Amino acid sequence: MTPSNSPDPRFNGKLLTYDPEAIKVALSSYYQSLSKLPYIEASDISYPPKDGWPNITSLNFESLGKSES
Repeated sequence: MTPSNSPDPRFNGKLLTYDPEAIKVALSSYYQSLSKLPYIEASDISYPPKDGWPNITSLNFESLGKSES
């Protein structure tokens, strides 16, 4: 699934899309590569739960003016 946003005026009104899975893979690869350095152990890397965090809901972000849309 590729979520989309509103047209972005900074990019001549192009409709920008992103792939959440590609972002997850890129970040995971980055942190795994850091664990090959002497300062970070692979066991130090925390991964999110497969189903997300059930305690984080849209209600947590209402005070910030955020919504589902």
